[in-house]
Amino acid sequence: MSKEQTQKRLKEIRANRDLRRQQREKRIQEGKESVPDVYEIIEELEAIRYDMEVTGDESEVDVRLQVGDGYWNILSGDASYDTDHHGSWAASVVDVDDGEEMLLTVAEDLINEVLDGLGESKTRKPKRRKFSKNGGN
Repeated sequence: MSKEQTQKRLKEIRANRDLRRQQREKRIQEGKESVPDVYEIIEELEAIRYDMEVTGDESEVDVRLQVGDGYWNILSGDASYDTDHHGSWAASVVDVDDGEEMLLTVAEDLINEVLDGLGESKTRKPKRRKFSKNGGN
């Protein structure tokens, strides 16, 4: 992808992200916001990936999903700069070469990790322990 195409795509992603943020703010005001939709996370991850592609500063970056009471955030870069430590957190890494399938996997993992932390996992079923007849594991 050429630099012009990348910048155009980044602009589209940011415009779409701004629209989703406005929609999210409305849901927060209505008390309906909790864990984000996987596609919202993918858009945030795409923007982070395109930023890396445009700047060329890094080939991979740490990403974190923070979910609090009525809000969520995607943060990237050095975690030592995070100042708000409330809510549930999940972490992963985005590589500049990650495709859509990999970003989907990262987004699902982030959401599942946060849900596990909240004790509300709806996408992962807990493993059931099997016991033998004589009482052992």
